[in-house]
Amino acid sequence: MQAITLNFEENKVNHLRQISTGLGVTLERLLQATIEDILIEPKPEIEAALNYMMNKNDELYKRLA
Repeated sequence: MQAITLNFEENKVNHLRQISTGLGVTLERLLQATIEDILIEPKPEIEAALNYMMNKNDELYKRLA
């Protein structure tokens, strides 16, 4: 596993700590879970762009065949 270092303004770190404390998890676990959610469930606009690109490439591959 690889570590990532992030730099935030102190007030943002304090706010994140308050959120994590309210949820009963560590700050690290909160950030990890949030990032994992983003990776697992892409936003609809990203998914739409990926679908468009895949469909466009599919048509290109058919023309080249």
